Amino acid sequence: MKNMDKLTTAIIVLVLYFLYPYFLGFLLPSVVDSNTIQIIIRSLFDIIFIAVLFILYKKELKKEWNKFKKRPVKTILISLGFFLLGFILMPLSTMLIYNLTGGATTSSHSQVGISTLWPASPLYAVWLTFIVSSFTDEIAFRKTFKNIISNKVLYVIISSLVYGFYMIGYTATSLNDVLCIIPYALFGAAIAVSYVKTETIVSPIFIRIVYSGWMLLGVLLGQV
Repeated sequence: MKNMDKLTTAIIVLVLYFLYPYFLGFLLPSVVDSNTIQIIIRSLFDIIFIAVLFILYKKELKKEWNKFKKRPVKTILISLGFFLLGFILMPLSTMLIYNLTGGATTSSHSQVGISTLWPASPLYAVWLTFIVSSFTDEIAFRKTFKNIISNKVLYVIISSLVYGFYMIGYTATSLNDVLCIIPYALFGAAIAVSYVKTETIVSPIFIRIVYSGWMLLGVLLGQV
């Protein structure tokens, strides 16, 4: 894929990614108040959205899948290693920010989303969290930025900061809360480095699925 083609594809993907939630929200009422038919319609739109993103990167994703198939165990182990790294850095940096600011803390929109969605529609919460978000987020924040930023260090820094801003942007209510971008950026950096090391999008998606499982476990334990 030529540089101009990569940039064009990146713009299309990012526009679709950021507009899709608004389109879905405009078309259908809040998922918390949705009935079974509306949940099915939302799921169908999610499938179409995933298919569109896949088609835009079809050739590259197939190549990366083939790379994964050549060394699946190594890729999974590397992914788990970077998941643990990000998983350790997140709470440590969160505690540091909390102590420095005297209490700044906030949840990502994905955490808020699954906490709200689970009681209303558990199956859709699992579908949205494990499949839709894991694939679309990693295509938008990892695949797209890696394609247009050739310098690996810059790629990790920029994609991670954008990811951090996106995770916190919807829930931050003060300037101190904005500092909470750092834990999510660090986790995003761990995911980005795993992508650089493995050269397959399977690694970032796998890490996100594992992290989503942890978030869901937290929601379930919170309801016990």
